[in-house]
Amino acid sequence: MPSLPPRLAARFEQRTGKYTSVVQQTSRLSEGLALARFRCDQFIGKAVGAGEHIGVRVSERDFRHYTLFQVDALTGEYSVVIDLAPDGPGARWALGHAPDQEIDMPAPAGALRAGPADRHLIAGDATALATVRALLDGIAGASGHATAAVEVPTPDVPAVAALLSEAQVLAAHGTPGRALDAWLSALLTEGFQPQQAYLAGHAASVQRLRQTVRARAGLPRRAVHTQVYWADGRTGL
Repeated sequence: MPSLPPRLAARFEQRTGKYTSVVQQTSRLSEGLALARFRCDQFIGKAVGAGEHIGVRVSERDFRHYTLFQVDALTGEYSVVIDLAPDGPGARWALGHAPDQEIDMPAPAGALRAGPADRHLIAGDATALATVRALLDGIAGASGHATAAVEVPTPDVPAVAALLSEAQVLAAHGTPGRALDAWLSALLTEGFQPQQAYLAGHAASVQRLRQTVRARAGLPRRAVHTQVYWADGRTGL
């Protein structure tokens, strides 16, 4: 999301902030991850689901996208897993807001949804944990089978394994996405043949994974679904 001069940022927030959330609690899951819990009475009884994105003003100038991790339509309570690794305005906002603080935001939208198939492939990084969680739940609910992996910094591996017990959690090393590259290559070498693939997180990693799964698994373009959350040298996606 954009970075704007403070006056324009305030105007943008006023024009788009149609939902009001109240901070419940923020807890540190690991060195690089936090779990923030909110309540939004406007979510009660609405078709708002995990995996949808919200936009939040995190500083005087800056906005960030976050993905809903869990949503309770009966109470309006929801949670967001926040990647603290960049140590930017989003991380400072996540650790700095106080209970009962109100936050204005646009309506949630834009979830990556599972397509109709029996065999699904999911790959993501620390910025895509909520998306992976939503896909796993959606595929299981449709009686499909998902093979999933996420790549995260080594200190965050135990926390992510607890959040995504159905996924293989890989320790990142060197260039972003290389652990996922090796995992996918080994999986396809073993003969795994997905019918749908979902790739989320780092832009260059998503591009490499997409090229691999299309070339080696023969998936058509429409069967490979992508969501970019960050890119080298760029902030605010």
